[in-house]
Amino acid sequence: MSNLVKTVKPDRSKIDVNNPKELKYWTKALGASKEEVLHAIEKVGNSAAAVRKELDNGKPLEPDDFPLNADGRI
Repeated sequence: MSNLVKTVKPDRSKIDVNNPKELKYWTKALGASKEEVLHAIEKVGNSAAAVRKELDNGKPLEPDDFPLNADGRI
């Protein structure tokens, strides 16, 4: 007899805030705190792409963010 239970893969394009393991994964993957991720989700929804964009837009620029000239200096 075949196995009647099908496993359901999680939707990787969405962030499930009710799953602590998944929320921990996304905080690490996005380099943000749990509070920052939850705030972004409240603002733009639980789409991983939208949350990533929201968190990237909110970060202040650092000197390393600017391109280097041909000599490798800023």
